Amino acid sequence: MHTTLTFHRLSFVLFILVMLWIDRTAALAQPGGDCRAWQKVSLVKPSIRSGHAMAYDTVRGVTVLFGGGDECGFSGETWEWDGLNWSLVSETGPSPRADHCMAFDSSRGVTVLFGGGDFNISNGETWEWDGRDWRLASTEGPRPRKGAAIAYDSTRSVCVLVGGRGGSSYLNDMWEWDGTSWAQVVQNGPEARSEHSMAYDINRHRLVLHGGRYQSGLLDDTWEWDGLTWLRLAAGVLFREETAMVYDSGRGVCVTMGGGHDVPPGSFSGTWEWNGIEWTLVASGDPGARCAHAMAYDVRRGVTVLFGGTYRYWADDSDTWEWGGSTWVPAQVVPRSDHALVYDESRGVLVMFGGTSEASGHMLHDTWEWDGIEWRLASLSGPSARVAHAMAYDSARGVTVLFGGGNYLDDTWEWDGSEWRLAATGGPPGRREHAMAFDSERGVTVLFGGKLNFRDYANDTWKWDGSTWRQVASSGPEPRGEHAMAYDAHRGVTVLFGGRIVFEPSFGGTWEWDGSGWEYVATAGPSARSELAMAFDSTRGKAVLFGGSGAPRPTETWERKTGDWVQVAELGPPGRLGSAMAYDGLRHQIVLFGGIDGTNKSETWILPSYAKPSLTLTTSCPNSGPAQLQWTCATPNRSIGLLFAYSTGSFVVPNGQPCAGTQLGLGGSGLRLVATRLSDTQGAGSFQAQAPAGACGHYIQLIDATRCATSEVARFE
Repeated sequence: MHTTLTFHRLSFVLFILVMLWIDRTAALAQPGGDCRAWQKVSLVKPSIRSGHAMAYDTVRGVTVLFGGGDECGFSGETWEWDGLNWSLVSETGPSPRADHCMAFDSSRGVTVLFGGGDFNISNGETWEWDGRDWRLASTEGPRPRKGAAIAYDSTRSVCVLVGGRGGSSYLNDMWEWDGTSWAQVVQNGPEARSEHSMAYDINRHRLVLHGGRYQSGLLDDTWEWDGLTWLRLAAGVLFREETAMVYDSGRGVCVTMGGGHDVPPGSFSGTWEWNGIEWTLVASGDPGARCAHAMAYDVRRGVTVLFGGTYRYWADDSDTWEWGGSTWVPAQVVPRSDHALVYDESRGVLVMFGGTSEASGHMLHDTWEWDGIEWRLASLSGPSARVAHAMAYDSARGVTVLFGGGNYLDDTWEWDGSEWRLAATGGPPGRREHAMAFDSERGVTVLFGGKLNFRDYANDTWKWDGSTWRQVASSGPEPRGEHAMAYDAHRGVTVLFGGRIVFEPSFGGTWEWDGSGWEYVATAGPSARSELAMAFDSTRGKAVLFGGSGAPRPTETWERKTGDWVQVAELGPPGRLGSAMAYDGLRHQIVLFGGIDGTNKSETWILPSYAKPSLTLTTSCPNSGPAQLQWTCATPNRSIGLLFAYSTGSFVVPNGQPCAGTQLGLGGSGLRLVATRLSDTQGAGSFQAQAPAGACGHYIQLIDATRCATSEVARFE
């Protein structure tokens, strides 16, 4: 016998939720079955690449990026950066390629692309992008090539193209594109080259060209073109190729950063500026050594935008940086490994500091915070750039504590949410690859082990009370580094797993520190490993372990309360080293960021303490008839509510109501309560109901009244 779906008024929805609130007074039960799973948080941006090209669209106020490649192939994607977010705007147009060049024609409002190719083929196509579609504008003009440079001469309203490499030949020809056809310019100027950089100085009405490669090697010359004549000026920055250059019209200088060199093979990290007379080194650190990256000058915001690149025979990057004239600022969280991550429970955010951004070992000094939705750059000041440091959150004093790392540092810093403070120097001998956890029962931060120099490792235990470090043990686990620790607040012990010493296999087994001594407590569980990540899930009362060393990299997830470890999930983030993990107590989920396995990662993954409820709807639209609803992964033996609305949306339960702040996937129009039901002992349930014809084409969603968790929206169809 079917139940008839009854559509209550919106006011009754909240009333019914109040009735359901009694379920939340009980301890949170665990869903049965294999409901929990890692979820990758979507951070939209171009993938790692080099050899791409960018240009700033002054009409629409966005930076346009096309193409590029990595060791696996080439891209035909078009992306746009609006100063906050990347958007994939097209996957059609020019064929996938790298080593092409682009410039924005402001008189016609289009981005012009020329040349490039894949592993084997160069082409001579000219394409134009109007913000909606790519148009093949010409197949005639300059011969096919890679590594050419192009810039828009706004004085004469032409795009100027110089040089490049056609097959094995280096070229020194010069062409102009007026939007209709190419015309070759007779000139006596720079010798043949490719992978050079070029920008148009709009204030001095000069085209500026620098560096590149010729058959005999790299070049360091600087040239200017006034529309009639080339003039060779002072020597350039350094002998380099595959750099990028833009004209900063706000400050009246050309900006170039990075570039490749031959001996030894690698890249530069310096940022230089050309004022028409001389080059000046203005920054030598961030965003790190690279070549084959791309830059564009954002006129609206007065910043130079940089994306991607490669460290010459190392991994490509996928980071976005901005330069305003004094400091490079990461515009999105930078891929990294060997960083540190903790949860600041007083402010409900995760705090991340430092790490290394690329295979070349470039160290970071940025502080980021995660609010459950996005990463926000919190600071670029405080501790020096470093890797392999350790952090813990002192919940008694409301500060994040950082110690050591980098070149065997011995400094202690504290972050209060607004600034870093140097709290101490000295205490534990300088080290890296150590681990820390905050013992909330005793109100101290506990530190164990680490690497003291190139060969020596420690097995000392220290505690920090907010003013003084004191050594409390010199025995216990064997000396080691690259291990992980987490504090079990339910049992009042610090849990340690893994680690290694140089040239030796990794450790297995589990140790616990009770405030006075170490005890070896478990042998079964994860394989021996180092550079793993671990955090304590206080909702489930279990230590959670992921990743680390091994061949292949381990991808399974393990949990432990007492006794041996239990594997809870084999699928999740791809295996990696040097990731960092913390438990977000506000949102009841493990958060993992970064790591490395060939390339550094900028991925954010979450593992909820509880599974997201799942709802399946089977209906017989367009005729009225029975609707079959089934759900899983809800709280066992507790109530769920089924909500109906005319449209999808983002209705938020108002303040003052149970589950306040919970965002539904439904719109407010026609929002109704369909029914309430009780889940079984496995968190599942089902029922059939008679659906009125008016329900067809509309939507339903489940809310778990105990956890305030919602299912995906289902549609009557």
